Amino acid sequence: MNLNFSGHETFPFRQLWAYKASELLKRSKTPFTKDRDDSMMNMGLGANMLKSMSFWIKSSGLVERDKNGDHTLLPLGKLLLDDAIGDPYLERIESLWVIHHKLATNKAKNSTFYWIFNMNNNMVFSLEDYMRGVRQWYEKEELNLEHLPTEDTLKKDYNVTIGMYTPKSNKEDFEDSVQYPFWSLGLLKQAHGLKQNYQLVKRSVCDIPSSIFNYTLIEYLRLTDQNEAVTFDQLLNDAYSPGRILQLSEHPLRIYLENVEKELRGTYVFDDTAGQRLLYIKGKLDGLKYLKKKIYK
Repeated sequence: MNLNFSGHETFPFRQLWAYKASELLKRSKTPFTKDRDDSMMNMGLGANMLKSMSFWIKSSGLVERDKNGDHTLLPLGKLLLDDAIGDPYLERIESLWVIHHKLATNKAKNSTFYWIFNMNNNMVFSLEDYMRGVRQWYEKEELNLEHLPTEDTLKKDYNVTIGMYTPKSNKEDFEDSVQYPFWSLGLLKQAHGLKQNYQLVKRSVCDIPSSIFNYTLIEYLRLTDQNEAVTFDQLLNDAYSPGRILQLSEHPLRIYLENVEKELRGTYVFDDTAGQRLLYIKGKLDGLKYLKKKIYK
């Protein structure tokens, strides 16, 4: 297993980069390599910012670089960046949730995201907690500690990731919304009275679109290869689970699950009788096909 804590050149994922990348791909198959000078001129970007754009669109599952070195849109990228039915400017909150899901579940490319949303068990945490956690992660997975990133590398990755989700103040202007679109998801905040600590924000109400919950549930079952049933606790606490990725507390998770049988036409059935709290899996669903049917149509 490989982990990664760099590649973004310390620039956050910006709202218009997905659209700009798709425009570059219409002109060239190698906009970030052979034709990077033309890309920089066409988009008014510096070399490091272009590298950052390339990193984010690949690590969010929108674009891949094939064995020939060409960049192509992946199925999610084709759907999300479609001018007719997609959301190339990422104006819809659902699109930001989908990309957040991809970032937070891509362990190999976005390891800091993965640690914060899947492994970290402290609601309030610090840079020191994170660095300690990464070292323990390497030890648990029996990875070579000689390949452990430097403290400087980890700190930069941590600061970029935290900055992408944590508003700097209660007043957000247009420029902030473009540069930091994930602030609107309300997943992280600065811990009260502790400047260097941050807090995961658990949701106590169902304010996330049910389509996003259902998509996250479908993807969780796929990523963890679940075929028969999963417990409520797994859906709340497992890596990749809706409870983790969407930061749900027990109440909204239960409400979403109570509606899932109707919304997904009996493919999943939640049983909350006699204290069982089990989700039974009656069939298979495809996350991308679900997005096409419910969100991008």
